[in-house]
Amino acid sequence: MRTPKRLFIEGAAPKSKAILSTDYSIGPWDATWRLTYFGAITLGTFSGASVPDQEYRPRTSVDVSVGYAFSDTLVLTIGGVNVFDAKPSPQDANETDTNFTYESVQMGFNGPAWFARLSAGFR
Repeated sequence: MRTPKRLFIEGAAPKSKAILSTDYSIGPWDATWRLTYFGAITLGTFSGASVPDQEYRPRTSVDVSVGYAFSDTLVLTIGGVNVFDAKPSPQDANETDTNFTYESVQMGFNGPAWFARLSAGFR
């Protein structure tokens, strides 16, 4: 029998995921660009056989950051994750764990997040 827990464990993670990242530095400046590809998944539904499985199309998320080194021990970095607001495929809210249009099985659904980080090292 396909219980909800078994359906989730067997189908909640994509079978493929790839990350392409590049870093570039010139003088005190550095930049990072990261693409994360999440493969398609099919997740069984919880309401029974009459409800079709949930289909999640492949998605790609983009992260970027720029940093400046004031010295060998002090670096300021600003950037964002999922800057283009990629979300999983919309679903029937009655069939998600969150009762929301999106479910965070393939990737998060909170949208972009922005940050500033000050790193200090001690010698």
